[in-house]
Amino acid sequence: MESIKRGLLIILFTVLFSTMAMAGNFSAQTGYDWLSEQNTEGGFNSDISSTAWAIMALDAAGYETAGSVDWLYEQMSTSYCFPSSSCTNEETALAALALKEV
Repeated sequence: MESIKRGLLIILFTVLFSTMAMAGNFSAQTGYDWLSEQNTEGGFNSDISSTAWAIMALDAAGYETAGSVDWLYEQMSTSYCFPSSSCTNEETALAALALKEV
């Protein structure tokens, strides 16, 4: 029984230390770089909310967001709501916030 406990502790510490070592390689810059690469044709996942959040994050970090802003404007209806096909309060609010920020 004692050897099983010792073995489990060794496995637990190994997993814990390897997880901590991997976390040390992450940086905010790596996250922003990854996010900027997810952009397809201006929109992120062809989704208003995802694009709005990405615009705000990338703009705050100094990345170019003009293509995404243009894509967002293309999704606006003539009555100024988002998306033009089925206006929702949440997506309109996020889009308006993102456009205000940039």
